[in-house]
Amino acid sequence: MTRARKPGTPGKTTIPKEAVLEARRRLKKAFVQTENSEYQRLEVIAQQHYLYLETVELPIEVFPGLVDARFARYGGACRAPLGRLVWTGDPERWCLQLYKWSDECWDEENEAGTGGGTPEDCLVQSVHGWSSRSGPIEKGKLVKKPGSKRSKADRMAVKNLIASALANFMCARTGVPGFGNVDSAQESLLEVLRIDPQNLEAMNLLAQCCAQTRRHDEAWSYFLKEIDAAKKKDDVVKLTCALAEVYEKRRAYRRAIRLYREALNRHEDPRLHVGLGYCLGKISRFAESVRHHRRAAELAPRDVKVLSDFGYSLTDMDQLEEAESTLLRAVELDPKDELARGNLEHCRKLMAEDGGR
Repeated sequence: MTRARKPGTPGKTTIPKEAVLEARRRLKKAFVQTENSEYQRLEVIAQQHYLYLETVELPIEVFPGLVDARFARYGGACRAPLGRLVWTGDPERWCLQLYKWSDECWDEENEAGTGGGTPEDCLVQSVHGWSSRSGPIEKGKLVKKPGSKRSKADRMAVKNLIASALANFMCARTGVPGFGNVDSAQESLLEVLRIDPQNLEAMNLLAQCCAQTRRHDEAWSYFLKEIDAAKKKDDVVKLTCALAEVYEKRRAYRRAIRLYREALNRHEDPRLHVGLGYCLGKISRFAESVRHHRRAAELAPRDVKVLSDFGYSLTDMDQLEEAESTLLRAVELDPKDELARGNLEHCRKLMAEDGGR
């Protein structure tokens, strides 16, 4: 997932410096007490009158010097916005707005029913995310379901088994005989699920492995299990995109389309519409492709990538005037975006050719 853009100049904030430093210290201290801190770190970014909360994935070192990150589709450490704290003038009373799906979409109407409060209260609610709507959250602490807490030994075993599986997968790709074993990797992941039946990463890696070895029914089964187990919409989106990319790389676009449609039946998100529109375009279903890209642009009207993809899909339908205006908006939002500029140049070239006929 791309990092959400923040309004205003980076680093410029109207919040008093002392309040920012104290809130950041308390937020990070509270985050360390959560299970998430085993594989993520918290970043707190002050901008305008907000404190933006983002988690940054801690990479897994599978061999000395060889690092692999979870949800491998995304290059580098995966960042995930949680929410933003709104400065009220009282360092003990912040408002909380959860992240929705783009830099322009935060829960300003408080649809999630978050209560805000101290930095610690806001951190807890941010970690729970939209699942907090299912019931009250005890202030200041993470409420876990009975029996859901695993021992430290189990958590370390899960981490090591996943690292072992990743190492086997990566080494097997080298093609060197006896170096890396896919069967061993799968056994490690199955052992993870015996310890933690709801482990999303193990299910996603197993689904990707099945997809790559043409065991499509098994891949679909793991996919359904993982999105059923995922509590956060953002996890559903990332899991779907990671598996869909496996099929896209193999040009199995219809299988990827099935994944995107299933995920959209559960959660609407511009990234799912973009992925579905891309795959539909690849099989020449251009009208449907435009429809999904258009919806993505409606949901994320200031996302440059979304607008660029929408504009390009319009050129496939020869809707060049709308394509040009859409791509101009994308370039205005980010004049340095090479893809948007390239798509705009392509569109204008088509318009010139069309005008010369």
